[in-house]
This record gives sequence, structure tokens and C-alpha cells, in this order.
Amino acid sequence: MGAEIPVIDMQALVSKESMDSEVAKLDFACKDWGFSRFNSVST
Repeated sequence: MGAEIPVIDMQALVSKESMDSEVAKLDFACKDWGFSRFNSVST
């Protein structure tokens, strides 16, 4: 299998600087994969 499961960074999803690109990844994951993996790292 050549494709990897999309990984969505929850911190990036709520960040003003990276929200648009992360929302685009989430949209792709939902439409093309039907699922994704979510990561969140607390600091």
C-alpha cells in the first residue's frame, strides 16, 4: 500500500496560523478516506 492514513494535528486545527491547511487535510481525509488519525500533543 503506497498511501498513508491522513494524520490531523488537533493543535494545528485550532491554531489561527495553520487552521486552513489542517481543515483542508481533514476535508480530504473525510472525503477520500472516510477516516483519519488524530494527534494532539499537550505542552
